[in-house]
Amino acid sequence: MESMDIIVPAILVETLAELEEKLERVSGLTGTIQIDVVDGIFASPPTWPYVHSEDMRDFKQSVNDGKIFSNSSQPILEVDLMVSSPEEIVAMWVALGASRITIHAKSVDNLSDTFRRLSETFGSGKNFSTDMLLFGVALGSEDDISILEPVLDKIDYVQCMGIRNIGKQGEPFDDSVIDKVSVLHTKYPDMPVQVDGGVSFLTAPKLLSAGASRIIIGSAIWYSTDIKERIKEFQDLSLRYGLYT
Repeated sequence: MESMDIIVPAILVETLAELEEKLERVSGLTGTIQIDVVDGIFASPPTWPYVHSEDMRDFKQSVNDGKIFSNSSQPILEVDLMVSSPEEIVAMWVALGASRITIHAKSVDNLSDTFRRLSETFGSGKNFSTDMLLFGVALGSEDDISILEPVLDKIDYVQCMGIRNIGKQGEPFDDSVIDKVSVLHTKYPDMPVQVDGGVSFLTAPKLLSAGASRIIIGSAIWYSTDIKERIKEFQDLSLRYGLYT
């Protein structure tokens, strides 16, 4: 795995214009970009397209118009659905170009049933196609890894949240995620594990050394005066501490 695939910028915005601007700023700098989608119910505050009622109208119109946020010349688009009813919007994000969909374990009533329906709807499943559509489960800091057991044959990756208060950037890092990553990597060595939240130059080496195969980075990138250089610094770091050294 190349360093471009290990470092993933996270985009958390309030408007469509801001989303498009940030996608453009990091295009070509990494292999994957993650969009954080927050509905203000499962997590808060809300992000686009949940900030204003007209945002959702515009979101649906973009789908109807065949608008694509990601294509063959752009990085892979990943969507982190921090929403109370993820199944209702998965198809729309796939239509907009998302090929990696992260669903939070606590956002659905029955994880196994949810992924069974997704498999029936999209014809997907574990290792369905690394270039077309992958599904992952996000675990909060309080979630036990045992809840993954029923869906291990249906998911392509696990995302561990590195912060307790999800849906925001710049939150303090939760050290317990390091042990969770290590346990996951030891118990399921073939399952890719990524970490989202609280990733910095101090925490990234610990996460990579524990077995994280990719790290999602928000404020540490966007608060930098030189985004391109900051991403490169993290990529260099991943080559020193990651699984692929």
